Amino acid sequence: MTQVMLEKAVAEELISFKLRRLQELIDQILSRWNETVPEVFLEKVRNGRHLNSENDAIELEQFLIEYQQANELLKTLDE
Repeated sequence: MTQVMLEKAVAEELISFKLRRLQELIDQILSRWNETVPEVFLEKVRNGRHLNSENDAIELEQFLIEYQQANELLKTLDE
C-alpha cells in the first residue's frame, strides 16, 4: 500500500468516526426533546414550543454544520 493510499484510508477513517460521533450528539439532543427530525426541532424552538431549549438548538445547528462539512470532505476524498 502506498503512502498516499494509507493517508487517504486514515483520513477516511477519521472523518467517518467524526461523522458517527456527530450523529450520536445530534440524536442525543433530539431524543432529549422527543424529536426525530432536526429541522422540526429547530422550528419548534423558534416558535417557542420547547422552552429552555435555546442552548440545545445552538449546539444542534453547529453539529449539523460540522456534519455537512465533514461529509463534503469525505466525498472529496472519494473523487
